[in-house]
Amino acid sequence: MKPQTRSDGDDRLEKLVDAVVVVSQDVLGVTDIRPDDLLLDLCDDTRQAVRIVALLRQWLAVDLTVLELLDEGTPRELAALLADRGASVENELPYAKEHGALPVGSWQRFWDTTYRYSRARDNNGLDTSGWFDNRTLEPLPAEQMEEWVGSSADRVRSLRPSTILDIGCGTGLMLFRLAPSCTRYVGVDFSAQAISDLRESVGKGSRLAHVELLHGAAIDAAEIVRGTFDVVLLNSVIQYFPDAAHLADVLSSLRSVVAPGGAIFVGDVRNADLREAFHTDLVTSRGPVSIGSKDLADEVAWLTSADTQLQVSPRELAAMADQLGASRFTALVRRGAHATEMNRFRFDAILEFGGDGQDTAGVELSWLPAMDLGAIERLVDGLGPGDTVVVRGLPDSRTHDAVRVWKTLNGEADGGEVASPLDPERLWALGARAGCGVAVGPGDEAGRVDVAFRRGRGDLAAARLLGAAVSRWPRA
Repeated sequence: MKPQTRSDGDDRLEKLVDAVVVVSQDVLGVTDIRPDDLLLDLCDDTRQAVRIVALLRQWLAVDLTVLELLDEGTPRELAALLADRGASVENELPYAKEHGALPVGSWQRFWDTTYRYSRARDNNGLDTSGWFDNRTLEPLPAEQMEEWVGSSADRVRSLRPSTILDIGCGTGLMLFRLAPSCTRYVGVDFSAQAISDLRESVGKGSRLAHVELLHGAAIDAAEIVRGTFDVVLLNSVIQYFPDAAHLADVLSSLRSVVAPGGAIFVGDVRNADLREAFHTDLVTSRGPVSIGSKDLADEVAWLTSADTQLQVSPRELAAMADQLGASRFTALVRRGAHATEMNRFRFDAILEFGGDGQDTAGVELSWLPAMDLGAIERLVDGLGPGDTVVVRGLPDSRTHDAVRVWKTLNGEADGGEVASPLDPERLWALGARAGCGVAVGPGDEAGRVDVAFRRGRGDLAAARLLGAAVSRWPRA
């Protein structure tokens, strides 16, 4: 009798089973997941299921949803679904499934795992591993990520750095855009996998020979680098810090490596003033809801309490900047034509050290209910060379409704609907037509923004009108 042999299909399925097991072990931080264990019983919350799905999609290049993961139940059943869709594990697993949970913090384990199972970087250096839309639970489209990275890089370039220290350099999203124009670029990341992958990619390009890559945590970065830098960059990083006290400690340690006249750029900060509005938006984006529903209020409250990422307000960061002796502090809402959570509910902060302090606008006024974009346009058209104007408290169309709904759920007076909330991108477009630098920053009230125009100068010059010194921001 001929000995039985395993078919290629059996081998492919077993490799997929192992793949689901290994990814699940890494995300959940456990060592003994078996092929017939129910994944729903092992996940503490939906976010863990989302991470498993995101990693499998990236690694295997196949469509998969969180609902399908929960419906299929076990690694074996999920692997069968993946096999039906043509998925296969072409190479050996990154390590055996008996490797055990990584002995590191949950965020570090998550990112090590994410980078390990990522697919190859595309030609533009856009490796978007770990990025997905919280509303749809789908990976963020490439055009949205290009916009997000591009706008961040443009703001850093406006500081004209020759040397950059990039804390949390990750897959190199900022590095590949900024390093070519620098004389020195040092990237630091707490994921050894990220540093290993980046070293391989950077080594392929001679124009990046000046890039240094170091493995380490943000709190230790100042001790492992040499010299000082024009810009110290923390972009989309601080949300993974344990608390605001740790952020303050990190900023304090990094102050020592900021060159005279340099800056710390803290990008993509989750705005604590919009915390509840963000989760309200997530819930209401799923379909029609009754704003007076107690179930809606309860769901928003639960999501808010379950959100473990660090969020800080502009005033909290301003207070930290004050403690560090920053000469200027500027908070700016993020740019973007696509309506994503990154440009709706987050902001950038620039802490500058050196210079003459904050500039003062020639005219400063508050938004009135009767005003609209036309009123702003007439104001800007009247500016002469070098003239400046700041308008505070404009309703932001990207967040105003979510804030209003949250206030209603919370029993607060919301002041009613605003007839003409404004998209900040229209303010930038208006300024560009008039030859003005434009800056838009978070207002003192959630759901509102401040805007500055400066005729004949760039956006950074306009931004220096907004902060009106660190002391402008009231203490929490």
